Amino acid sequence: MIMQTNRTLLRVSFPAPDNQDELVGRLDHPAFLGAEDTDGRLTVWFDPTKLKPSDVGAWLRHRIGVPIAELEIEDVSTTDWLQQWRDSLEPITIAGVVTIMPSTTEAALAHTDIVIVLEPKMAFGTGHHATTQLCIELLLETVAPGQQWIDLGTGSGLLAIVAAKLGAARVLALDCDADALEEARENISANGCAETVEVRQADVTVDELPRSDGIVANLHSELMLQISCRIASALSPGGTAIVSGILISQSKQVEAELTGCGLSLLAKRERGDWVALHLRKL
Repeated sequence: MIMQTNRTLLRVSFPAPDNQDELVGRLDHPAFLGAEDTDGRLTVWFDPTKLKPSDVGAWLRHRIGVPIAELEIEDVSTTDWLQQWRDSLEPITIAGVVTIMPSTTEAALAHTDIVIVLEPKMAFGTGHHATTQLCIELLLETVAPGQQWIDLGTGSGLLAIVAAKLGAARVLALDCDADALEEARENISANGCAETVEVRQADVTVDELPRSDGIVANLHSELMLQISCRIASALSPGGTAIVSGILISQSKQVEAELTGCGLSLLAKRERGDWVALHLRKL
């Protein structure tokens, strides 16, 4: 199991601002687990082992300007949180090709070429967020059999699994979070991709990235700006990068950094407030 059931999470809620997607895009702390808009309030979830409860209010005020007086903070058991998360997830089909479903769903409900079963736990990547969907759509158009790929910030392992299912000969799934890596390993094994996908703990800002034909990175913009040239350096000539986790308001800056590192923009796709960029090494 990735997380003990007797642990707790922090649920922090406050009145939902008009620019909530942009604000959520700034929540780049390792303790941040997710956010949801419910009845006009934005609820943000944190892992209290990675951010002290006493520091949450000050961090949110500094990061997105929420007055501490507006915050409602409570502890929620991981058992309750995970059950709510599982109950809320529905199977999703992307581009008519990939179906992603919770492990509790009857597999016969899927009618696509690629079916991926995930055990919903703590890591990001269930296929329901726009950035994940955009990355999968671009992977469907890009991955060729026999290629070497890297999934930066693999989370649940979903994008690495998609690349493997599309015929990549080897996929390196990297993440700095040990809990996420354990979850990724479980999902990768459950989907029959353990022979193709290697899961490794790494700090992508400093650790060496091996040469690859393609890199997919669904990360927040500030991290993307830090590692743009590292992504470019790791790509083989003609290699491609698929990057998302980028708000429309941040896309020009990220695009400029990536192209300045020697990548050429092939396509830009938007969904809601989010952008994915598809680039090739010159």
